[in-house]
Amino acid sequence: MKSRKVVPLPLLALLVLAVLVLTPGASTAQLAGRLQGGYGFADGYGAMVGGSIGLEFPLLFGQPAYVGPWAMYNAGGTFERAGETFDQEATFVGIEGGGVFLDKPFMIRGAGNIAAAFITTDRSDIAGEISETRLDLSGGVAFGYQVGNWFVAVEPYTFLIIASDNMGSSFNLFLTIGYRPKVARKED
Repeated sequence: MKSRKVVPLPLLALLVLAVLVLTPGASTAQLAGRLQGGYGFADGYGAMVGGSIGLEFPLLFGQPAYVGPWAMYNAGGTFERAGETFDQEATFVGIEGGGVFLDKPFMIRGAGNIAAAFITTDRSDIAGEISETRLDLSGGVAFGYQVGNWFVAVEPYTFLIIASDNMGSSFNLFLTIGYRPKVARKED
């Protein structure tokens, strides 16, 4: 099976740039980031590590929004479906955007991603590996606590992986550690 590109990344970069330029709070945007570690459960890819770094800025009603690049590596595992055994792992690279709905000290943060999913499958019934590129739409909500500029959160996340011939999904749970600038947040 041939690899195929399904995400026009230059188009996504232009979209992110347009959002940043056209947003009222763009002049006060500050760098923010987070690291994630977790595990995929239902139809999942096993242990995961990744993160994002981007710009956080006030958007609607002064609430923070953010946008930037996002990446995730899934170590995978051995799976059995329909009598077939195979090993599978995945790497996701794309754009993340979202907002903070509750701020200081408890935090509720929503995120959504659109990414290229680079999936490698090693099946025991055929020789070699199959590498595919698929479209990933994913998102989650983080429930956390913030101290100063740093936060820690538990983040349930769902991945929806789309290909021309099928679709898959995965439920994941992350522990997230992140940094948020004070300039972009509503101050007391």
